[in-house]
Amino acid sequence: MNAQAQQQPFQAQPQGNAEPQKDAQPQEFQAQPVGAPVVQDESKKPEKSYVPVTWDQAEIQRTHQHKARLGIKDDAQFTQYIRDFLKNDKATFSDLKPELLKDFNDHLEKFTV
Repeated sequence: MNAQAQQQPFQAQPQGNAEPQKDAQPQEFQAQPVGAPVVQDESKKPEKSYVPVTWDQAEIQRTHQHKARLGIKDDAQFTQYIRDFLKNDKATFSDLKPELLKDFNDHLEKFTV
């Protein structure tokens, strides 16, 4: 059996005017919690955000350009520049943070081949 929807030749007609009741009283309602109450310690400070800071892609490109310009072939060579910039003989790639990358690139500008 094939049933097809057919357009009907009638329109819905309003039954009356919708108006608020004149003698309606505002209702007092308060939600009641269900289950054990959740107690929040108001004295706690907001925790450190675990959302990683994003690296500026333009600065990353700049770093790659400096590596190519300076002829840096491996991480050991590059680490020396990081240590010089951070003034720390034990610094590694993990010490170079997103907020330092622009200054690090500016530092690399000083070097020539």
